[in-house]
Amino acid sequence: MRKHRNSADVLRLMRQLATLLKGGVLLQPALEMSSNSLKRSVARRFSSVLRRLHDRVASGHRFSSSLELFPQYFESHTVSVIRAGEESGRLANAVQEVSHYLYERQKLKSKLFTLLLYPMIILAITILTVLFLLFFLLPRFEQIFGTMSLELPWITQWLLSCSLFLRQNFLIFVVLILVIFFLSKFYRRNRKIALLWEKGMLRLPVLGDTLLRLSLIRNLQLLGLLMRNGVPLYDALTLTSHGCRSFLEQKVYRSLKKGLVQGRSLSESLSKFHFLHLDYTQILAAHEDSSKLADGIVLIRAQLEEEIESLTERFFAALEPMIILSVGMVVAIILIAVYLPIFELSTQGGF
Repeated sequence: MRKHRNSADVLRLMRQLATLLKGGVLLQPALEMSSNSLKRSVARRFSSVLRRLHDRVASGHRFSSSLELFPQYFESHTVSVIRAGEESGRLANAVQEVSHYLYERQKLKSKLFTLLLYPMIILAITILTVLFLLFFLLPRFEQIFGTMSLELPWITQWLLSCSLFLRQNFLIFVVLILVIFFLSKFYRRNRKIALLWEKGMLRLPVLGDTLLRLSLIRNLQLLGLLMRNGVPLYDALTLTSHGCRSFLEQKVYRSLKKGLVQGRSLSESLSKFHFLHLDYTQILAAHEDSSKLADGIVLIRAQLEEEIESLTERFFAALEPMIILSVGMVVAIILIAVYLPIFELSTQGGF
Protein backbone atom coordinates (compact mmCIF):
# COMPACT_ATOMS: atom_id res chain seq x y z
CA MET A 1 0.00 0.00 0.00
CA ARG A 2 1.26 3.45 -0.86
CA LYS A 3 2.53 5.40 2.14
CA HIS A 4 2.55 9.07 3.16
CA ARG A 5 -0.60 9.80 1.17
CA ASN A 6 -2.59 12.97 1.95
CA SER A 7 0.06 14.40 4.28
CA ALA A 8 -1.77 17.75 4.16
CA ASP A 9 -4.86 16.07 5.64
CA VAL A 10 -2.80 14.50 8.42
CA LEU A 11 -1.30 17.91 9.17
CA ARG A 12 -4.78 19.47 9.42
CA LEU A 13 -5.89 16.74 11.83
CA MET A 14 -2.83 17.05 14.07
CA ARG A 15 -3.10 20.83 14.19
CA GLN A 16 -6.77 20.65 15.11
CA LEU A 17 -6.19 18.00 17.77
CA ALA A 18 -3.24 19.90 19.25
CA THR A 19 -5.35 23.05 19.60
CA LEU A 20 -8.23 21.19 21.24
CA LEU A 21 -6.10 19.04 23.57
CA LYS A 22 -4.05 22.04 24.65
CA GLY A 23 -7.34 23.78 25.41
CA GLY A 24 -8.30 21.02 27.85
CA VAL A 25 -10.66 19.03 25.59
CA LEU A 26 -10.48 15.26 26.13
CA LEU A 27 -9.29 13.02 23.30
CA GLN A 28 -12.63 11.42 22.37
CA PRO A 29 -14.62 14.65 22.02
CA ALA A 30 -11.57 16.27 20.36
CA LEU A 31 -11.61 13.54 17.70
CA GLU A 32 -15.36 13.95 17.23
CA MET A 33 -15.04 17.72 16.85
CA SER A 34 -12.11 17.33 14.45
CA SER A 35 -14.00 14.77 12.37
CA ASN A 36 -17.03 17.08 12.08
CA SER A 37 -15.04 20.23 11.30
CA LEU A 38 -12.62 18.62 8.83
CA LYS A 39 -14.96 16.34 6.88
CA ARG A 40 -15.51 18.95 4.16
CA SER A 41 -11.88 20.04 3.85
CA VAL A 42 -10.19 16.62 3.66
CA ALA A 43 -10.40 13.72 1.23
CA ARG A 44 -13.42 11.43 1.57
CA ARG A 45 -11.31 8.41 2.49
CA PHE A 46 -9.51 10.33 5.20
CA SER A 47 -12.84 11.54 6.58
CA SER A 48 -13.81 7.87 6.92
CA VAL A 49 -10.51 7.23 8.74
CA LEU A 50 -11.33 10.02 11.21
CA ARG A 51 -14.68 8.42 12.04
CA ARG A 52 -13.04 5.03 12.58
CA LEU A 53 -10.38 6.59 14.83
CA HIS A 54 -13.12 8.20 16.94
CA ASP A 55 -15.09 4.96 17.18
CA ARG A 56 -12.04 2.97 18.30
CA VAL A 57 -11.04 5.52 20.95
CA ALA A 58 -14.66 5.66 22.14
CA SER A 59 -14.65 1.86 22.54
CA GLY A 60 -11.56 2.00 24.77
CA HIS A 61 -8.65 1.51 22.38
CA ARG A 62 -5.53 3.62 22.66
CA PHE A 63 -5.08 6.44 20.17
CA SER A 64 -1.62 5.20 19.10
CA SER A 65 -2.85 1.64 18.42
CA SER A 66 -5.74 3.10 16.40
CA LEU A 67 -3.37 5.20 14.29
CA GLU A 68 -1.27 2.09 13.69
CA LEU A 69 -4.14 0.56 11.69
CA PHE A 70 -3.72 3.19 8.97
CA PRO A 71 -0.02 3.13 7.96
CA GLN A 72 -0.88 4.70 4.59
CA TYR A 73 -1.66 7.92 6.48
CA PHE A 74 0.21 7.76 9.79
CA GLU A 75 3.89 6.93 9.65
CA SER A 76 5.57 4.71 12.24
CA HIS A 77 7.41 7.60 13.89
CA THR A 78 4.12 9.48 14.34
CA VAL A 79 2.64 6.45 16.11
CA SER A 80 5.74 6.15 18.32
CA VAL A 81 5.63 9.80 19.40
CA ILE A 82 1.89 9.55 20.18
CA ARG A 83 2.48 6.33 22.15
CA ALA A 84 5.29 7.96 24.14
CA GLY A 85 2.99 10.90 24.85
CA GLU A 86 0.25 8.57 26.09
CA GLU A 87 2.63 6.71 28.38
CA SER A 88 4.10 9.92 29.84
CA GLY A 89 0.75 11.68 30.20
CA ARG A 90 1.84 14.39 27.73
CA LEU A 91 -0.39 13.51 24.79
CA ALA A 92 -1.25 17.14 23.98
CA ASN A 93 2.45 18.04 23.75
CA ALA A 94 3.17 14.96 21.63
CA VAL A 95 0.40 15.81 19.15
CA GLN A 96 1.65 19.41 18.99
CA GLU A 97 5.19 18.17 18.32
CA VAL A 98 3.96 15.91 15.51
CA SER A 99 1.97 18.81 14.05
CA HIS A 100 5.04 21.06 14.10
CA TYR A 101 7.21 18.35 12.53
CA LEU A 102 4.72 17.76 9.69
CA TYR A 103 4.47 21.51 9.08
CA GLU A 104 8.25 21.94 8.96
CA ARG A 105 8.59 18.98 6.58
CA GLN A 106 5.92 20.37 4.29
CA LYS A 107 7.55 23.82 4.40
CA LEU A 108 10.91 22.28 3.43
CA LYS A 109 9.32 20.50 0.46
CA SER A 110 7.53 23.67 -0.64
CA LYS A 111 10.75 25.67 -0.40
CA LEU A 112 12.65 23.15 -2.50
CA PHE A 113 9.83 23.03 -5.08
CA THR A 114 9.76 26.82 -5.30
CA LEU A 115 13.52 26.99 -5.80
CA LEU A 116 13.42 24.36 -8.56
CA LEU A 117 10.33 25.71 -10.31
CA TYR A 118 11.90 28.62 -12.19
CA PRO A 119 14.92 26.68 -13.58
CA MET A 120 12.62 23.82 -14.61
CA ILE A 121 10.29 26.22 -16.46
CA ILE A 122 13.24 27.82 -18.27
CA LEU A 123 14.60 24.38 -19.17
CA ALA A 124 11.20 23.23 -20.48
CA ILE A 125 10.85 26.39 -22.59
CA THR A 126 14.34 25.83 -23.98
CA ILE A 127 13.61 22.23 -24.98
CA LEU A 128 10.27 23.16 -26.57
CA THR A 129 11.89 26.07 -28.46
CA VAL A 130 14.67 23.88 -29.83
CA LEU A 131 12.21 21.14 -30.84
CA PHE A 132 10.01 23.69 -32.61
CA LEU A 133 12.99 25.07 -34.54
CA LEU A 134 14.29 21.60 -35.46
CA PHE A 135 10.94 20.04 -36.38
CA PHE A 136 9.05 22.93 -37.97
CA LEU A 137 11.30 25.87 -38.88
CA LEU A 138 14.37 24.09 -40.27
CA PRO A 139 12.44 21.75 -42.64
CA ARG A 140 10.91 24.80 -44.35
CA PHE A 141 14.29 26.43 -44.79
CA GLU A 142 15.66 23.10 -46.02
CA GLN A 143 13.23 23.29 -48.96
CA ILE A 144 14.35 26.84 -49.68
CA PHE A 145 18.03 25.93 -49.52
CA GLY A 146 17.37 23.02 -51.91
CA THR A 147 16.43 25.49 -54.65
CA MET A 148 19.67 27.47 -54.23
CA SER A 149 22.80 26.73 -56.20
CA LEU A 150 24.94 27.39 -53.15
CA GLU A 151 27.17 25.28 -50.95
CA LEU A 152 25.78 25.54 -47.45
CA PRO A 153 28.06 26.45 -44.51
CA TRP A 154 29.13 23.51 -42.35
CA ILE A 155 27.08 24.68 -39.36
CA THR A 156 23.93 24.78 -41.52
CA GLN A 157 24.63 21.32 -42.97
CA TRP A 158 25.23 19.93 -39.48
CA LEU A 159 22.03 21.45 -38.11
CA LEU A 160 19.95 20.21 -41.05
CA SER A 161 21.41 16.72 -40.56
CA CYS A 162 20.48 16.82 -36.87
CA SER A 163 16.96 17.95 -37.72
CA LEU A 164 16.54 15.17 -40.29
CA PHE A 165 17.96 12.55 -37.92
CA LEU A 166 15.60 13.58 -35.10
CA ARG A 167 12.55 13.61 -37.36
CA GLN A 168 13.35 10.19 -38.80
CA ASN A 169 14.05 8.61 -35.41
CA PHE A 170 11.58 10.53 -33.25
CA LEU A 171 9.68 7.44 -32.07
CA ILE A 172 12.92 5.66 -31.19
CA PHE A 173 13.93 8.60 -28.98
CA VAL A 174 10.53 8.61 -27.27
CA VAL A 175 10.76 4.87 -26.56
CA LEU A 176 14.34 5.26 -25.32
CA ILE A 177 13.35 8.06 -22.92
CA LEU A 178 10.47 5.95 -21.58
CA VAL A 179 12.75 2.95 -21.09
CA ILE A 180 15.30 5.08 -19.20
CA PHE A 181 12.51 6.55 -17.07
CA PHE A 182 11.11 3.15 -16.08
CA LEU A 183 14.58 1.67 -15.50
CA SER A 184 15.38 4.56 -13.14
CA LYS A 185 12.34 3.52 -11.10
CA PHE A 186 13.90 0.13 -10.41
CA TYR A 187 17.54 1.09 -9.96
CA ARG A 188 17.10 1.22 -6.16
CA ARG A 189 16.60 -2.53 -6.10
CA ASN A 190 20.29 -2.90 -6.84
CA ARG A 191 22.04 -1.70 -3.70
CA LYS A 192 25.47 -1.30 -5.32
CA ILE A 193 24.18 0.82 -8.23
CA ALA A 194 22.06 2.93 -5.86
CA LEU A 195 25.01 3.57 -3.54
CA LEU A 196 27.27 4.57 -6.44
CA TRP A 197 24.60 6.93 -7.79
CA GLU A 198 23.99 8.54 -4.38
CA LYS A 199 27.72 9.00 -3.70
CA GLY A 200 28.13 10.53 -7.16
CA MET A 201 25.28 12.98 -6.52
CA LEU A 202 26.86 14.06 -3.23
CA ARG A 203 30.15 14.85 -5.01
CA LEU A 204 28.47 17.40 -7.30
CA PRO A 205 29.63 20.95 -6.51
CA VAL A 206 27.10 22.99 -4.45
CA LEU A 207 24.23 20.67 -5.38
CA GLY A 208 25.79 17.76 -3.49
CA ASP A 209 26.17 19.86 -0.33
CA THR A 210 22.59 21.09 -0.70
CA LEU A 211 21.19 17.57 -1.05
CA LEU A 212 23.25 16.37 1.90
CA ARG A 213 22.04 19.17 4.16
CA LEU A 214 18.42 18.67 3.10
CA SER A 215 18.72 15.01 4.05
CA LEU A 216 20.37 15.86 7.38
CA ILE A 217 17.70 18.45 8.22
CA ARG A 218 14.89 15.97 7.53
CA ASN A 219 16.53 13.18 9.55
CA LEU A 220 17.66 15.33 12.47
CA GLN A 221 14.24 16.94 12.72
CA LEU A 222 12.63 13.52 13.07
CA LEU A 223 15.33 12.21 15.42
CA GLY A 224 14.94 15.23 17.68
CA LEU A 225 11.15 14.88 17.66
CA LEU A 226 11.33 11.25 18.77
CA MET A 227 13.92 11.84 21.49
CA ARG A 228 12.15 14.89 22.93
CA ASN A 229 9.08 12.71 23.40
CA GLY A 230 10.88 10.01 25.32
CA VAL A 231 11.72 7.50 22.58
CA PRO A 232 15.09 5.81 23.38
CA LEU A 233 17.98 6.71 21.07
CA TYR A 234 18.31 3.24 19.53
CA ASP A 235 14.59 3.05 18.76
CA ALA A 236 14.64 6.63 17.47
CA LEU A 237 17.46 5.75 15.05
CA THR A 238 15.50 2.68 13.89
CA LEU A 239 12.34 4.68 13.26
CA THR A 240 14.25 7.45 11.49
CA SER A 241 15.95 4.90 9.22
CA HIS A 242 12.54 3.51 8.24
CA GLY A 243 11.74 6.82 6.56
CA CYS A 244 14.98 6.84 4.54
CA ARG A 245 14.69 5.96 0.87
CA SER A 246 18.41 6.30 0.38
CA PHE A 247 20.60 3.20 0.74
CA LEU A 248 23.45 5.49 1.84
CA GLU A 249 21.36 6.92 4.70
CA GLN A 250 20.25 3.43 5.74
CA LYS A 251 23.91 2.34 5.81
CA VAL A 252 24.74 5.29 8.09
CA TYR A 253 21.93 4.42 10.51
CA ARG A 254 22.95 0.76 10.64
CA SER A 255 26.46 1.88 11.57
CA LEU A 256 25.16 4.29 14.24
CA LYS A 257 23.00 1.57 15.84
CA LYS A 258 25.90 -0.87 15.73
CA GLY A 259 28.06 1.73 17.47
CA LEU A 260 25.49 2.16 20.25
CA VAL A 261 25.37 -1.60 20.80
CA GLN A 262 29.18 -1.65 21.05
CA GLY A 263 29.11 1.16 23.62
CA ARG A 264 30.16 4.09 21.45
CA SER A 265 28.41 7.45 21.72
CA LEU A 266 26.43 8.96 18.83
CA SER A 267 28.99 11.72 18.29
CA GLU A 268 31.85 9.19 18.25
CA SER A 269 30.09 7.08 15.61
CA LEU A 270 29.20 10.12 13.51
CA SER A 271 32.80 11.39 13.56
CA LYS A 272 33.75 8.47 11.28
CA PHE A 273 31.61 9.93 8.51
CA HIS A 274 33.08 12.91 6.68
CA PHE A 275 29.73 14.44 5.69
CA LEU A 276 29.19 16.03 9.14
CA HIS A 277 31.44 18.93 10.11
CA LEU A 278 33.63 18.58 13.18
CA ASP A 279 31.74 21.48 14.81
CA TYR A 280 28.51 19.46 14.73
CA THR A 281 30.02 16.33 16.26
CA GLN A 282 31.51 18.52 19.01
CA ILE A 283 28.07 20.03 19.69
CA LEU A 284 26.62 16.51 19.96
CA ALA A 285 29.43 15.42 22.26
CA ALA A 286 28.86 18.41 24.55
CA HIS A 287 25.13 17.74 24.78
CA GLU A 288 25.70 14.02 25.32
CA ASP A 289 27.81 14.87 28.36
CA SER A 290 25.00 17.03 29.74
CA SER A 291 22.29 14.44 28.89
CA LYS A 292 20.56 16.87 26.54
CA LEU A 293 21.22 15.15 23.24
CA ALA A 294 17.82 16.11 21.79
CA ASP A 295 18.63 19.80 22.38
CA GLY A 296 21.96 19.37 20.58
CA ILE A 297 20.22 17.78 17.59
CA VAL A 298 17.75 20.67 17.43
CA LEU A 299 20.64 23.17 17.55
CA ILE A 300 22.49 21.43 14.71
CA ARG A 301 19.34 21.32 12.62
CA ALA A 302 18.84 25.09 13.05
CA GLN A 303 22.43 25.73 11.91
CA LEU A 304 21.98 23.44 8.91
CA GLU A 305 18.87 25.37 7.88
CA GLU A 306 20.86 28.60 7.87
CA GLU A 307 23.59 26.95 5.80
CA ILE A 308 21.16 25.54 3.25
CA GLU A 309 19.51 28.96 2.82
CA SER A 310 22.90 30.39 1.90
CA LEU A 311 23.80 27.44 -0.34
CA THR A 312 20.55 27.48 -2.31
CA GLU A 313 20.72 31.23 -2.82
CA ARG A 314 24.25 30.92 -4.19
CA PHE A 315 23.37 27.92 -6.34
CA PHE A 316 20.33 29.42 -8.00
CA ALA A 317 21.96 32.83 -8.32
CA ALA A 318 24.67 31.12 -10.39
CA LEU A 319 22.25 28.78 -12.19
CA GLU A 320 19.83 31.42 -13.50
CA PRO A 321 22.30 33.35 -15.72
CA MET A 322 23.83 30.07 -16.90
CA ILE A 323 20.44 28.80 -18.07
CA ILE A 324 19.58 32.09 -19.77
CA LEU A 325 23.00 32.18 -21.44
CA SER A 326 22.62 28.58 -22.62
CA VAL A 327 19.17 29.30 -24.07
CA GLY A 328 20.52 32.36 -25.87
CA MET A 329 23.46 30.43 -27.30
CA VAL A 330 21.29 27.56 -28.60
CA VAL A 331 18.81 29.90 -30.26
CA ALA A 332 21.66 32.06 -31.64
CA ILE A 333 23.39 29.03 -33.20
CA ILE A 334 20.17 27.92 -34.88
CA LEU A 335 19.41 31.40 -36.21
CA ILE A 336 22.99 31.85 -37.47
CA ALA A 337 22.81 28.47 -39.24
CA VAL A 338 19.51 29.47 -40.87
CA TYR A 339 20.34 33.00 -41.96
CA LEU A 340 24.02 32.56 -42.88
CA PRO A 341 23.26 30.96 -46.30
CA ILE A 342 20.70 33.67 -47.03
CA PHE A 343 23.23 36.37 -46.14
CA GLU A 344 25.94 34.77 -48.34
CA LEU A 345 23.52 34.48 -51.24
CA SER A 346 22.43 38.10 -50.89
CA THR A 347 26.08 39.30 -50.92
CA GLN A 348 26.57 37.39 -54.16
CA GLY A 349 23.59 39.10 -55.68
CA GLY A 350 21.66 35.91 -56.13
CA PHE A 351 18.82 36.58 -53.67
